[in-house]
Amino acid sequence: MATSTRPDDPSASDGDARRIGTVAVVAHRKKTLDGGLDELRARLAIPGVDELLWFEVKKSKKAPKRVREAVEAGADLVVVWGGDGMVQRSCDALAGSGVPMAIIPAGTANLLAHNLGIPEDLAAAVEIAFTGRRRPLDLGKINGEHFAVMAGAGFDAAMIRDADSGLKDRIGRAAYVWTGARNIRRTAVRARIKVDGDEFFEGDVSCVRRAR
Repeated sequence: MATSTRPDDPSASDGDARRIGTVAVVAHRKKTLDGGLDELRARLAIPGVDELLWFEVKKSKKAPKRVREAVEAGADLVVVWGGDGMVQRSCDALAGSGVPMAIIPAGTANLLAHNLGIPEDLAAAVEIAFTGRRRPLDLGKINGEHFAVMAGAGFDAAMIRDADSGLKDRIGRAAYVWTGARNIRRTAVRARIKVDGDEFFEGDVSCVRRAR
């Protein structure tokens, strides 16, 4: 799949302002960013956008269905508003579709957006979506689901699992410190790891993290 990145990113492919055609927004309605979804809608009413498809979800796990609907409806670009959960699930739904994704980082950590140089500023993120370069992304896959940043097992997975949206809404990034402390004494789990099809490790582990 591909995503939009800064125009001056040397690792990105060439590109500049372009005609988009049909733009689909898939937004986590509980995530906030200065200006909000009303400003996002207003900023997308620009030359080059012939049709705007709008989908809002209450939870990130509802995003894949909406993303697939957007692709089936002929979206030329999918704009994802939300955090890392929304982005990961949208990446999974878009994998292999040929439809690029633009990120509006409105979550707690926004790891992929940060890695791509997309700021937590609505106007700047929208500008990158439409004038940035298209960058192909290699995706990992675990348990049949694609991911773009990292996957974890053991302690790492428990820490992320327990930092649910309610906790993050209350204390922000400190949620990961809290859940990390709660899970630091977890017992080891059995793991078998292959890299490019070759056996890499088998044994007890407290944490496995695969970053891309």
